[in-house]
Amino acid sequence: PQPKPTLDDLKKRGFVSGDGEVAKKSFVTIYVGDYDAAAWLYQRIPDIWDDPERGQIPLGWAFNPTLAERFAPGMAYTRRTKTDNDFFMAGDSGAGYINPGHLQEPREFSGLPSGIDTWERHCKQYYKQWDLSITGFIIDGYAPAMNDKTKNAYRAFSRDGIVAQKIDREGMFKDMPFVRMTYDLNGNPEECAKTAVSRIRAGKPQFLIFRTILWSPGGHKKLFEAIKASEKGSEVEIVDPYTFFLLVKQQHGGK
Repeated sequence: PQPKPTLDDLKKRGFVSGDGEVAKKSFVTIYVGDYDAAAWLYQRIPDIWDDPERGQIPLGWAFNPTLAERFAPGMAYTRRTKTDNDFFMAGDSGAGYINPGHLQEPREFSGLPSGIDTWERHCKQYYKQWDLSITGFIIDGYAPAMNDKTKNAYRAFSRDGIVAQKIDREGMFKDMPFVRMTYDLNGNPEECAKTAVSRIRAGKPQFLIFRTILWSPGGHKKLFEAIKASEKGSEVEIVDPYTFFLLVKQQHGGK
């Protein structure tokens, strides 16, 4: 099981006031990817995961849970050696790599009946096994946007939040918070920090999720330090994905 924050935790950190108002900040979280293939996990975890700077900053590791079928020792090892700042969420686009809109009827290429119920059953078992309740990136690609039936399926196994492409910027689907993927960060941490800061707007609170690919914890730490050192740094709070989505839920009146 993963320890996940509560509303009381957010109040203690000053992110939510006593009357339930979310602080007027820009909240940032990182989708630490792109672990959607077994080779990436077994080839890169030995150096990336064992970086001595891991644990100093909150990170959301996006290990696709189906990788347990290909590299179970790596999945178990990261769970045993995690710190309080290491959190896990599902990668693209759940327990497997798909464009879920192509499972919806009418199915453009196959003409088959809907595959959404099958996808829901498949994902539920993996999310339960690894105590996941956030899907960090649903790749819509060239598929149709998710309809309500598909969103309801995700709500059944990813109730703490989803990130997608063809979706409103942020909000709630029933009791499930969602945000749109903000941007991929490619390059050195200092340049990427400028990119991240450029997305900070005047209206607060604001919720931004960025994706990195095969970055080390030390690289993320440099990114975070550069963001905080910027002229807008005092406006930014960098948080884990579960805190992030609980704040989105609070902001949009979720219960």
